[in-house]
Amino acid sequence: MTPASASRSSGTSVLPGEDEPGARSADSSTALLPEESLRTALNARTNQVVWEHRVPGPLSHLARLARWTVVVYVIVAVLWVVLSDHLLRALFVQPARATIATFKDSAFVVVSTIMLYSMLNAQIRRLQKEELVRIGISRDLEEREQFLQAVLRSATAGFWELDLRGNIIDVNEAYSKMSGYSREELLAMNVADIDTTKSPEDVIAHIRAVADTGGEIFEAVHRRKDGSTFPAEISTKYLPARGGRVVAFNRDLTDRNRAIDALEQRVHLQQRLEQIATAVPGAIWTLERRQDGTFTVPYASPSLEGLTGYTPEDVSLGVETILSCIHPEDRAGLLAQIARSAREMTALDVEVRLNHPARGEIWVEGRSAPQRTPSGSTIWHGYAHDITARKNTEVRLRQLSLAVEQSPASIIIADTSGLVEYTNPRFTQVTGWTSDEVRGLSFELLKAGDASDIHPPADWLHLTAGQMWYGEVNNRRKDGTPLAEFATVSPVVNEVGRVTHLLAVLEDVTERHLLEAQSRHSQKMEAMGLLTGGIAHDFNNILQVILGWVSFLHSEAELPTELCEPIREIGDAANRASALTRQLLAFNRRHSLAPRTVNLVDLLTGITRMLRRVLSGGIAIEVVESPSPVYVHADPALLDHALVNLSLNARDAMPRGGRLFLECFAATFQDPVDEMHPERQPGNFACVAVRDTGCGITPDALPHIFEPFYTTKSEGRGTGLGLATASGIVRQHGGWIEVESTLGEGTTFRIYLPREAELDRTDIPEAQLAVQGGNETILLVEDETNVCELIRLVLTRLDYTVYTAATASAAITEFERHRDAFDMLLTDVVMPGEMNGRELAEHLKLEKPSLRVLYMTGHTSLPMLANVGEDLLAKPFTRSELAQSVRRVLDRAPQKTDDGASDAALERAPANG
Repeated sequence: MTPASASRSSGTSVLPGEDEPGARSADSSTALLPEESLRTALNARTNQVVWEHRVPGPLSHLARLARWTVVVYVIVAVLWVVLSDHLLRALFVQPARATIATFKDSAFVVVSTIMLYSMLNAQIRRLQKEELVRIGISRDLEEREQFLQAVLRSATAGFWELDLRGNIIDVNEAYSKMSGYSREELLAMNVADIDTTKSPEDVIAHIRAVADTGGEIFEAVHRRKDGSTFPAEISTKYLPARGGRVVAFNRDLTDRNRAIDALEQRVHLQQRLEQIATAVPGAIWTLERRQDGTFTVPYASPSLEGLTGYTPEDVSLGVETILSCIHPEDRAGLLAQIARSAREMTALDVEVRLNHPARGEIWVEGRSAPQRTPSGSTIWHGYAHDITARKNTEVRLRQLSLAVEQSPASIIIADTSGLVEYTNPRFTQVTGWTSDEVRGLSFELLKAGDASDIHPPADWLHLTAGQMWYGEVNNRRKDGTPLAEFATVSPVVNEVGRVTHLLAVLEDVTERHLLEAQSRHSQKMEAMGLLTGGIAHDFNNILQVILGWVSFLHSEAELPTELCEPIREIGDAANRASALTRQLLAFNRRHSLAPRTVNLVDLLTGITRMLRRVLSGGIAIEVVESPSPVYVHADPALLDHALVNLSLNARDAMPRGGRLFLECFAATFQDPVDEMHPERQPGNFACVAVRDTGCGITPDALPHIFEPFYTTKSEGRGTGLGLATASGIVRQHGGWIEVESTLGEGTTFRIYLPREAELDRTDIPEAQLAVQGGNETILLVEDETNVCELIRLVLTRLDYTVYTAATASAAITEFERHRDAFDMLLTDVVMPGEMNGRELAEHLKLEKPSLRVLYMTGHTSLPMLANVGEDLLAKPFTRSELAQSVRRVLDRAPQKTDDGASDAALERAPANG
């Protein structure tokens, strides 16, 4: 045992011991944990003390050898004396016994000497062996002491040797570093100076407890030299040698406690993560892709079952279960994304559809980041959650957004102070303001002069209070033009009931106001049309009497010569009155289409008279007539209407007066290609030109003048339909209109219509036409007595048999009397009573299908005359027109029925079929 660790109070040696693996000697076989090192050191020290008491020294061995030699010699001597004589008597006889007895003492000496020598030799050899054992043990103990001292010096655990009062007798370097005190300072200290939890009395009491139990392991708090403290684990052992000693190993628990705290935090964190993984609406998972391309799911949270319908155990062996529930259209794309993420080590963000066992098709979003493992596989840690509601919301929002973006009404979203935050494209189309231009501005930007604001202050408080406001407002566009809108402003309320925004839906009612004005104008024109139609009907009946008698007088050969000219003047006046009536009906659109060959020269002459009365006095009208007739096939009433519209447009272009030129001439075009006039066609055409000296038309407005409702006039002064109507009439007749205009000089409209080569037969003077009669029987129905008598007289002079009736009921009665006699029904359309002329004709034709029908009317636009065609004779008509119409209807071939039988055949057939 080395004296290196002498106690400060006595000459006892320090007990060696072992430390934890970090402070071991070169012999790696002695690697032990701190607790095991402590026990090993204490056991070695205990064995050392036992050997010191058990192995004797050299003097002890010699004394013991002498004692044993005397004992053995006495025993042998006694046995020799007692037994030798008995053996001699027993074995030998005299005289041999006497001879042998003489040698008995010598034999005793020899035998005893041999025995003593053998015993001494054996004892010496045993003593030599014991000495060698003692020397070996002493050397081993010295080496062990040195080894234990080295262990204690190099140990990271602190070592104490204490007396029974707690004074530190010995300490190693590890504890000196641990506490910050030097070895000399520690050897002068008591445990109570270091242990913050014990007083000197507590230390003595604790040592006594350790002495009673033999050893103890406990924890304490030690103070360093700098005043800081650290937790320490102390393992003690009581040794009774040298008046009692306590050896102790001290281990700093700071790192262990930190590790324990870290482990507890990790466990707590893991528990929290497990709770979070269970509580989150989505699923947390780990996906592994091996090098061979196969997949596994090492971990999945319990929420996976709620998301997919499969438990973590269902997918623990592979991803086939999950892949099977992915929508077939999304499966290949998902695998491609996984492969790309593994190849490029980029984040894996996917949106796929799943076929949930209970919920059907759902949308799932997953996000994860890849990691490469040492084995070469790729692991994704991520989460997935159900986004079906979000997808449905996105669809609804997309539909709502599309509805708002494509809404036919202007939509404005503003904050509660009226500052614009959003406008839809329709707002830009209507007002000209873009969304960026009005964002952050007030509704005031739409205010039109002194017009009412879009949100009157009185109603503004209602809006912010959650109420709705609606009404018409007068706004303005970006270019300053007025804009009439119907506004509905409603508050936008959040989930807590607070108004956050205002939603304004604005409907452009400018065109509606225009249409309403046009409707009112149309109603006035309709009322005027009804009035003029009724007047024209009665007036045509009067004119019919005049023209009829004039025509009748012309047919009389014995008419005196002096009366011919007055009668001709009467006829001309009646014809002019009839033309005026047709113009009135055409202007009010109460005239049915009746195209015929028209001389444009006569048409301009006739319309000029009406224009002089319609246009203001400050406009002079000049007609430039063609030297030769210009014929077209057209409805004169519609041409009159088109020319009147062009003339009225010219009047509006000359508010301070001017000159209006009307001209007609023949035109021929050879080359159809004309960039300035693309509508021109090769051929012969008639042209009617309307030229004014007004303000002209701007170049930007010129391409739009024939568009319906387009007008450059101020509000209330034009409908935008006049030029469009004129263009429609011309196109209906197979022609086109060309326009030339110069600002400040005037505008010229040229109407081109296909030209006719000669006059139609219907326009040949009546005196040149042959009048043909017949022997048929006619039923004449006319409520005007004068007209009825005149027509009867004309037809009777033409050899027809005529029966008359004033009403439909009288006509039916007359027809029943002479059913088989009648060949034709000549009836007025408008008649008093419950049945008009069209209904009467249909009723009689049921009785006699072969009955011919010719209608008469002074009001040709009646709805009941639809599809009548040529079977209509417009009042007033002449004697020749009546005769030709009657003859044309009677000479027409019988109508065929569906089975091909004629009307006459049907009449001859039996009544029962």
